[in-house]
Amino acid sequence: MKRISDPDELLPPVRERVARLTAWLREDGYEWVLHETYRTPERSAELVAAGKSQVKGGPSMHCYRIAADIICGKHKWGCANHRCDFFDRLHSKALALGFTRVRLTEPKTGRKYWDGPHVQAVPVAVQDQVRRAKPEEIEQLAREYLRVA
Repeated sequence: MKRISDPDELLPPVRERVARLTAWLREDGYEWVLHETYRTPERSAELVAAGKSQVKGGPSMHCYRIAADIICGKHKWGCANHRCDFFDRLHSKALALGFTRVRLTEPKTGRKYWDGPHVQAVPVAVQDQVRRAKPEEIEQLAREYLRVA
């Protein structure tokens, strides 16, 4: 399945916050790439089957248009190899806008780590509520957690 990186695929409050986030990153001198926005349920399942995603409990928050993956424009995912603090800066700015970070577990070692490029509009504890919600309720949840009027 094809990766979609169009910001217009995000719900309006998420799109607005992603735009603000990436503007802040640019102001701080970082290059960035909006790697993925909307994800079909089929692509979500495909990524889980390939071991490239650890979504539990149902489709990814990307499937609901409330999550985005933003990577370093200079080093992609390899910032640690270059002593680049892009992902730390990304999450610092994202948290200030109300986004949530997601903690993952390395399957082979059990080591916990943050999903570097991923930001989402709702806390992990609310994901099941999102999966049961109607589309207009999902947008309202995003507005609530992102503190968008």
